[in-house]
Amino acid sequence: EGFATYFDLLWKEESKGRDEFHWALRAEAVGYFREDSARYRRSIVTQKRNAPIDIFDSHLYNKGAWVVHMLRLRVGEASFRKALNAYLVAHGEGHVETSDWRRALEDASGIDLRTMFEQWVESGGHPEIRGDASWDPEKGEVVLKLSQTQKTDATTPLFDVSLPIRSSQGERRHEETVRLTGKEGVYRLKTGFRPERVVVDPGGGVLKTLGLDRPPEWIRSQLRHEDEALARAQAASDLADSGHPAAVPDLGRALLEDEFWGVRQAAAQALGKIRSTGARDALLAGISDDH
Repeated sequence: EGFATYFDLLWKEESKGRDEFHWALRAEAVGYFREDSARYRRSIVTQKRNAPIDIFDSHLYNKGAWVVHMLRLRVGEASFRKALNAYLVAHGEGHVETSDWRRALEDASGIDLRTMFEQWVESGGHPEIRGDASWDPEKGEVVLKLSQTQKTDATTPLFDVSLPIRSSQGERRHEETVRLTGKEGVYRLKTGFRPERVVVDPGGGVLKTLGLDRPPEWIRSQLRHEDEALARAQAASDLADSGHPAAVPDLGRALLEDEFWGVRQAAAQALGKIRSTGARDALLAGISDDH
């Protein structure tokens, strides 16, 4: 069912483009987070159930789709397709276990995926990350502090997670991937310039929750200039929470001008959180949106 859900999303990527694909992935994550936080947490692979139908839930469909997505990103497009073909040829109309899929991916890519499957398929939960990003003018570095805040237990581990970090100034970009393997990590990124914004996982390739404290000007720049709709939408929510005096005009502009409807939706929701007269007026100005 995770495959079925993901391949529906792949068709959306093919037919409607990257932003629609990422927005649909975002919706799957929201559904999984809701079940995980409000109802129960379990591993995708489990024998603990009252009846077989019990496993047909958001952990199986939504999180399962996300795991397939993260595996696709981990091994690369060519190896993913090669593995999928080999998996189907070897096991078509037969019975499989999770290890059969892992072996197909490892054979195609040469990458050891045991830890990834242990954490994402055989364990429960997801990284719940809090962080702080700042600029050190003396050393000319971005200082990024990240921590995993999820409560660990027999079901939920500390995750081994790699996060791409994008620092931008005008047309200049510095992209670097940091690896968070324990509860906390501190990273110093030599960008070569003072950034106008720093974005963690701009393409939304890791299933996680993320709260990142950073200068409000970085959030404003992210809302206006980031390429990925997901990153702009996150900035809209963060800007509303920042209390910055430019939040309402910035969100009002995004509501009227952003090219992707999902970001306009996020801007409207952010204005709704602010609940000021100015926010109301900005919402009314965008009420004729065609979407």
